[in-house]
Amino acid sequence: MSRGLDPSLAQRLVDQVGASIAHNVNLMDADGLIIGSRDPDRVGTPHEGAARAATSRRPVRISSAEATEFVRPGVNLPLVVDGDVLGVVGVTGDPDEVGELASLVLLSLRLILDVEQEQDARAARDGQARELLAALAAGPVEAELLRARSVAAGAALEPPYRVMALFEPPAAPRSGIDGSPARRAPAPPVAAARLQRAARADPGCIAVVEHDALWVLQGGADSGAGERLRRRAAELDAAVLDSGIVREPEGFAGAVRRVRLLLAVPALVPSAGGELRDLEAESLVAAISPAERRSLAARVIAPLGRLERATARALVEAGGSLSLTAAELGLHRNSLAARVAALARATGRDPRAPAELRRLALGLLAARATAAEEFPG
Repeated sequence: MSRGLDPSLAQRLVDQVGASIAHNVNLMDADGLIIGSRDPDRVGTPHEGAARAATSRRPVRISSAEATEFVRPGVNLPLVVDGDVLGVVGVTGDPDEVGELASLVLLSLRLILDVEQEQDARAARDGQARELLAALAAGPVEAELLRARSVAAGAALEPPYRVMALFEPPAAPRSGIDGSPARRAPAPPVAAARLQRAARADPGCIAVVEHDALWVLQGGADSGAGERLRRRAAELDAAVLDSGIVREPEGFAGAVRRVRLLLAVPALVPSAGGELRDLEAESLVAAISPAERRSLAARVIAPLGRLERATARALVEAGGSLSLTAAELGLHRNSLAARVAALARATGRDPRAPAELRRLALGLLAARATAAEEFPG
């Protein structure tokens, strides 16, 4: 914080404190100029008693006999923060009557200033945290630089690392790899605030809201803090995208990038979140452009009819198992065989082959994302 009080801050402080007392409250700068007052006519006028209090760093009492046009009876107390005189607090009235009140006003102003300073510091750390997220998403950050930048953001991140993004699940869960798209929302304010406090309680965590999610960057990720946070998120019905444990800075940067890409395409993120190791296909589809996703969906899924799409979806979710696919669709094996044959005719490929299953999986994901992008409501 700069030495000296900003006039707008001074007036806000006076308004906050003075509203609850009957006496006039003035706030002067270190030169004795009134910069905040409940009496607007006094703002900008000099106060000799305040100037004396600032210079001597001692209380100055002004009696009725000492009062002048610009100096009224009252008590003036120096406002000292971190060894510097930021200004002077004055309460108008009989010094014997307002002396104790002036001390309480001074204490209140100090407490408010402490809160203001902490909020300013937190805003600065949050800004550093967002810059760190952007740097990691852009590419690897060397370990020493990562540590230095993380310290500026509020915590020294040491390996192993972990990144989590917490958000509110869609109101209507979807099922299936190309289920109905749903919009992702940030965690509700109360839940986000609680989760942010829980994360920041760990000295190895940075927690900041960015891109509709609460991001948590953790160092020393073997400590168990990540699992505690996931349990807390479950209690508050928040979904979690989790990188799991990452040993190297390069992998950490890659995990941040993948999480950011997935958050940018909400339709690809399972309603309850998940771990990156289980979202490889989703990550690949999120990494390509919307135009490429539309093209992929057009090549793989658009030629299929409703039944072929349902068959493809069930086959992919069953990992190619015909028995599991039949159970999912509620079909006899002969009926399923006919459906699989129809799918093969539509694609010109055997849908049970691993390569074709992967192609169908990516196409279904692209179709899901494209539907959400074209009809975002």
